[in-house]
Amino acid sequence: MGGSPHPRSLMRKLLLKCPACESVLKETAVNFSGRRFRCPTCNEQLYVPRSYSARFVVSALFISGLLCSAVGLRGIALYIATIALWVPILFFELVPLVRVLPPPKIKLSPPGT
Repeated sequence: MGGSPHPRSLMRKLLLKCPACESVLKETAVNFSGRRFRCPTCNEQLYVPRSYSARFVVSALFISGLLCSAVGLRGIALYIATIALWVPILFFELVPLVRVLPPPKIKLSPPGT
């Protein structure tokens, strides 16, 4: 009816593909931490740039600090609570965002690395 895209067409845009053979990669086969992994179809070594996962880590730490500051924590209590909340916030942030914000492009691993 309106101008909004169909949910299935959005899902097609979010598929992770091997840059060598264009096969669709399952989320579970992709290592988002910057380490190399192999395409299950063509066996090429691939990687996701570390900057992709680093932005989630930094944003989770920032959100954790803001929440702790918002409830009035200051000094060492703010520091300890920020670190304590960081991992749970990172987990709850990653689950939905990895599906919504896939890596910009999975890359071929340079030879000899």
